[in-house]
Amino acid sequence: MVYIKEDIPYFRRNDLESINVESIWLQPCPSNSPAHLICVAYRCPEYTISQWIENFEMQLNNAYVEGHQLTIMGDFNIDVSKNTSDSQCWSESMGDLHLHQIVTESTKVTEITSTLLDHVFPSVPHKLEALKSQELELVIIIRLA
Repeated sequence: MVYIKEDIPYFRRNDLESINVESIWLQPCPSNSPAHLICVAYRCPEYTISQWIENFEMQLNNAYVEGHQLTIMGDFNIDVSKNTSDSQCWSESMGDLHLHQIVTESTKVTEITSTLLDHVFPSVPHKLEALKSQELELVIIIRLA
């Protein structure tokens, strides 16, 4: 779910979306602020990680070449708290675009497991604040100005 403050103009970037990846791309347009693209995405666990990354990278590359600030976030169902080939591949893909995960605490916790499946990758980390509610919901505040 994405909430944008009502006085911030924005438009949806359908041109960056594809049928192969569940995502929404938005471009807020506040005055006196550099261009910023925000993507919220979801990877269904049944979708293989390698194929999903390949499809998502097409969206990322199209957005990256525009030269705007980027924030990529969502439930990617890739546990980056564990050092696996999948989590390394994912982190490397994001690192290639100079995007680095800012959420460091587990976002899904049960009595027997904890995982970090919800990710936030900003190109300008100092403009973001990641907050976790008591229900372990992740709230991201982006300062656009």
